[in-house]
Amino acid sequence: MPKAKATSKKEPSCTGTVAGKRKTPAKLGHLYVKRFPDISTLTPGAKRDRAKHPHDCMVDYAPTGRCVCKMCGDYIPRNQLRYVLMVQCHKGYKSACALHRECFVEHPESYKLEMRDEVLMDARVLEHEADATAAWKLIDSVIGEGVNDSKAIKDE
Repeated sequence: MPKAKATSKKEPSCTGTVAGKRKTPAKLGHLYVKRFPDISTLTPGAKRDRAKHPHDCMVDYAPTGRCVCKMCGDYIPRNQLRYVLMVQCHKGYKSACALHRECFVEHPESYKLEMRDEVLMDARVLEHEADATAAWKLIDSVIGEGVNDSKAIKDE
């Protein structure tokens, strides 16, 4: 009798490799934060989607280790803070774009956030004061830099 091949599950690692293959970051050139400021132009489905997800950014803990950062392509380990930008397609539907802390700062769409009200902080994050403080500091720095960049552009 032929031997049955042993199958082993590869655990996701933070390096972004599974079974020896490197995951590549998604191409997000067509997805933007706050693509449609006027909701009257949205389709009925996109309006329902916007009502379900009124925020533009979300901070929570990664529930599993399978979430992939859309900038670098590496896995976000379980129970690590992840920053999720709610990006919109050309029809107005929102999609989640999960990012590491470092990648969130580098993502060009993160600088479209204008105030804290656009960010949904998970209740579990708020329970841990150190994580909540670190997350708000990062969000505030992104919001502040975005405002400063737009002022610099207007001045030029």
